[in-house]
Amino acid sequence: MLGVWFAVVIVSCLTWYSAGWPGAVMVVVVTAALNHGKGINEFLRTFRDWTMILLFFVGYTASRSLADSVGFPVQEQLLIDVDRLIGFGDQPVHRAQRLVDWTSRPQWWEGTFPVMYTSHFVASMVPMALAYRQNKPRAVAFMQRWMLLSIIGLTGYVLFPTRPPWMSSDRGRVDTVYSGLARGWEVLGSQEAASAFDRGTEVANQIAAMPSLHAGYAMLLFIFWGLGSRKWLVRVSVGAYALYMGFVIVITGQHWLIDVFAGWACALAAHLLVSRYEQHKLIALDSATAADAQTTGDVASSEGAR
Repeated sequence: MLGVWFAVVIVSCLTWYSAGWPGAVMVVVVTAALNHGKGINEFLRTFRDWTMILLFFVGYTASRSLADSVGFPVQEQLLIDVDRLIGFGDQPVHRAQRLVDWTSRPQWWEGTFPVMYTSHFVASMVPMALAYRQNKPRAVAFMQRWMLLSIIGLTGYVLFPTRPPWMSSDRGRVDTVYSGLARGWEVLGSQEAASAFDRGTEVANQIAAMPSLHAGYAMLLFIFWGLGSRKWLVRVSVGAYALYMGFVIVITGQHWLIDVFAGWACALAAHLLVSRYEQHKLIALDSATAADAQTTGDVASSEGAR
């Protein structure tokens, strides 16, 4: 069965998704690294788990065309009004962007913007991969929360497509919103990385903003790995990462502040829902174990009575 799954995923990636070859190679490499010295069955099980993540990225890419075909209206004014309400009459994105002098050369700290923004694509994978080899149940528990949060996000992108601040600015619906990511790449002096990022945004779903999974994934990292750690340094570091991610995606004009709050709420909801499922599953397992023990005891008593 695992071999069939292996074949189906490979064929799907190479025929349906334009980035199938890189994605398939990535999954095979990760699987091989996590199962060095183990058998083929464990290799295939790991491949199955990690291809679920690859399939999410396929779904994300397809969500734009799906949203267009479903025909739900793209939201814009509602987000503008809600953010203005949150900012007490001022747009939070404009308030944040006043911290930067956009007429002068970018400062060194603006280089952290693209670093933080792109870290979103690997930040969840790194602890998951490390834990997968050392503590697989823990890694799977996080993966379940990550997948549920991803499903919630994709559902929002399809049913509630929204324009981000920079797009609303281009359309003249709000005052100027500057591109903080472009200035950040300039600080880093990496034109190649900037070009690769631009090519990626051309095929990405640019109206996939509500909820912000940049904010959601970062908050899930804090809820699961940060609060789950006994080390205060880990808690503070992951918490700071989640907060700064929210700040970065707002100051760079990628998201409204309400997108950030929605992402955080969805992360908490995904964690609580999976935790509740785990509790019910544990209770059911304990009940089944107790029932088996009772049955075994009854049989033993019956045989003893004979």
